Amino acid sequence: RELLNYVRRLAVFSNGNTIDLALINLVEDKLDKPSISEGLTLYKEAKKEVLDIFSKNYLTNLFEHTRGNISKTSRISGLERASIQKIIKRLDIDISQFRR
Repeated sequence: RELLNYVRRLAVFSNGNTIDLALINLVEDKLDKPSISEGLTLYKEAKKEVLDIFSKNYLTNLFEHTRGNISKTSRISGLERASIQKIIKRLDIDISQFRR
C-alpha cells in the first residue's frame, strides 16, 4: 500500500509521461519532512506544498514553450510579470536553463 501511494504521489506531481530524478528528490524531500500525528500534515502546509509543486511544473512547462521569455509566459498564463518573477524567486527556478 505504501508503494502504491508513493507511485501515485509521483504520478500526481509529474508534468509529463516520465518520472525523473528531480521529481523523485522533490517527493522524497516532502516525505522526509516531520509531520504531526501519524503522517498527517497541517492543511496549510500540505496545500502550500501542492501549490508550489504545481506552480513549478506549470511555469517550467511554459518556460520551455516560451524559451524562458517572462513576457510571453505572462501573456499565456494570465499572471502579471511581477507575480511570475516572485514565483521564480520563491521556488528558486533557474530561468537561464530555458533560454536557448
